[in-house]
Amino acid sequence: MVARSQLARNVATAGLMAMFMSLTIALALRALFDGIGPGFVGEWLQTATVAFVVAWPSAAVFFPVVNTLVDRLPISANDDHSRE
Repeated sequence: MVARSQLARNVATAGLMAMFMSLTIALALRALFDGIGPGFVGEWLQTATVAFVVAWPSAAVFFPVVNTLVDRLPISANDDHSRE
């Protein structure tokens, strides 16, 4: 495995998450509002590109915030769900 700084890892993770979320949300919204027809794929990819340009910087900014919030959740690694 290649060693990476935590910052590089966070930026890469944010980028990949932003890409997959942009593609998924753009697909859903395009299909919902415009329907699937001629030119759908091109319009979907154009929308996803615009969404990604907004999503990646947003994800990079909010990634550390979300990590901090998750670290504060009252869940321990030793929680055993089999006791329910």
